[in-house]
Amino acid sequence: MDNKAIRKIQQSDIQEWLSNNKEIASYYIGDEYIVAHFEELKTENTPLCFTSNCFMLCLEGEFEFEINLSRHKMQANDLIFMMSAHVLEIRNVSNNFKGEFLFIKSHFLGIHQLFSQILTIRNCLIKQPVLHLSEQEVLRIRRLFSSILDIPEEQAGPFRNKISEHLSVAMIYEIITLYQSRGANQSKDKLSRNDEILNRFALLLSEHIQKERSVKFYADKLNLSPKYFSSLIKEVTGRTTTDIISSITIIRAKMLLSKSNMNVQQVANELNFPDQSTFGKFFKRETGISPSQFIWRE
Repeated sequence: MDNKAIRKIQQSDIQEWLSNNKEIASYYIGDEYIVAHFEELKTENTPLCFTSNCFMLCLEGEFEFEINLSRHKMQANDLIFMMSAHVLEIRNVSNNFKGEFLFIKSHFLGIHQLFSQILTIRNCLIKQPVLHLSEQEVLRIRRLFSSILDIPEEQAGPFRNKISEHLSVAMIYEIITLYQSRGANQSKDKLSRNDEILNRFALLLSEHIQKERSVKFYADKLNLSPKYFSSLIKEVTGRTTTDIISSITIIRAKMLLSKSNMNVQQVANELNFPDQSTFGKFFKRETGISPSQFIWRE
């Protein structure tokens, strides 16, 4: 884990970026979603935490990133669905990158009863978050993107928002169907035991990381011995269990230090460290700087 701050990306941040980059982006902004086409992607080398869910279709170029403890690479005709609150670390974006994006607030998914459908592709999102689409599949998705972006405002009038909203829902169903078909091709099997344990570990981390950082705690929750649990996680992810726990703790610490009014002592308390000194030593060991230096850099 490096010492870069995590940047929390709200819908308003995306809107501002789009309005400042009209020469490389076309877009439509709904009440709880944004549809956008990028001719180029300018980005800083900073970990990002989106408050929205995001679908991205790569049309040209390459996009390399890390999410959910693993690295991925997207090329032309690749699609990914990224859930909100996950930390995305962008490793590389080629100069010729072009893509289409759909950013959706979780409330939008809720009111359109899409969460239950997303649960049906949960296994696929874990095992194969990046899908490579056929030309026909890409064409179907792009038609929906174009239908939203090309609605003439003067013709659609007061119904434009409703039209684009329902087209966005149709696009989400289309994307869910693509993930479901890939899951069927993987024989609708359950996750392997190792993948299932990793998945449960990730869920436990999201629930308990602010209070629990011992390998034994998570091993006990999974009914495994600490030694076997650690070797299994190392085999599946290539990282030690301690490294993963520390990385997630640092992510939480940085978010609290940079995006809240908490001081170092309060963050130490929030993350269940015995005192500020212990937290400071842990933070510096993992990032190379002290919590106070991190705040100052912000």
